[in-house]
Amino acid sequence: MVTNFFDGEWWIKSSASQYFSKEFLKYFVQLYMSYKSNENISRFPSTGILVEVNKKLLWVSAGHVVESIIEHYKNGSVNDLRWIDRWDIQGAETLPFQKRNIEYYSGISQGADYGAILLSILETENFRRNKNLKPLIMRVGRENIPFGKPEGFVLAGFPWEMSNIDHKPVTPRKELVRFSSELVCLPLIKKPWEDISYHGGTWSDNNAFYGQILPYSDIDDSQPDELKGMSGGPVFSFYRENGFLNIELEGIFDSYHKRNRQIRAEPTDRMLSNLEIWVNELEEKAK
Repeated sequence: MVTNFFDGEWWIKSSASQYFSKEFLKYFVQLYMSYKSNENISRFPSTGILVEVNKKLLWVSAGHVVESIIEHYKNGSVNDLRWIDRWDIQGAETLPFQKRNIEYYSGISQGADYGAILLSILETENFRRNKNLKPLIMRVGRENIPFGKPEGFVLAGFPWEMSNIDHKPVTPRKELVRFSSELVCLPLIKKPWEDISYHGGTWSDNNAFYGQILPYSDIDDSQPDELKGMSGGPVFSFYRENGFLNIELEGIFDSYHKRNRQIRAEPTDRMLSNLEIWVNELEEKAK
C-alpha cells in the first residue's frame, strides 16, 4: 500500500524528525569546548544557531550556555574551543574560535535565558562561504504569519546522550578528538502558560513560549530523556505550501521540566528586539 508521507499528523512520526533534521541542519553550528577543572578535563558541545541581525552574524544560544563558555574562556581554563561548521574538506570540519575580546550578550540578568556571541570578521567570512551553513535572517516586528495557525511545532538540538566524544593524547599538550552528534527534532504542541505544570523561576513569565513534547506516534522510547545539550536550540513552527516547507523561529529553548516533558523558550520577537539594540550599540561604539 502506498501512503503519503504528509498524511495526517505526519510531523509526530520519527521519520518526520529525520526529515526536519535534514531541513534544519544548515542553521546550526555547534561550539565544542574542552576545559580543565580540578585537574580533570571536561568536554562538551553546545547547541546554537546562526542568526543575522543588521548584517552581523551572531551565534545564538541559551544565556546560561553563553555565560558558561565566556566564564571558562576568561578564566583561562579552556584547552580547546572550536566551531563545528561541517566544512566539506577533510581535516577542516571545524574552525578554531578566534582569540579576542569576545563581544557577547546575555539576557539572564533580566530574567531571560538567551544569549549571543558576535562572530569575528574571519568567522563570518568562513561561515558565509560554507555551503553547508545558512544564517536565519531575522528582523524585528515580523509580519503576521499569512497562513494563520501553524501546522505544528518542533524543538531541534543536539542532545548529549546522542553524542559521542572519543579522545586520546598525541603529545603532552595535544590530543586527538573524534566527535559525532545527531540533530534531533522533537514534535511539540504549544501550551498556554496557565496549563503549564510549573510556574517557578523564569517559568513565571506568562509571555514566554511553552510547549509539551509529544512522543513519536510510530516508535516507542526513541527520544532523548534529559535534553541536556539541547539548550539554545530553536523552536520552529512550520507549514507547507506548494511543496515547500516554510518555517518561523518561535523561540530559543532554555529550560525543561522533565517529569512532564514540558519546555520553556524565550520568544523570538522579544529576544530579537534586544539583540538588535545590542548590535546597534556595538556599531556605534566601533565608530
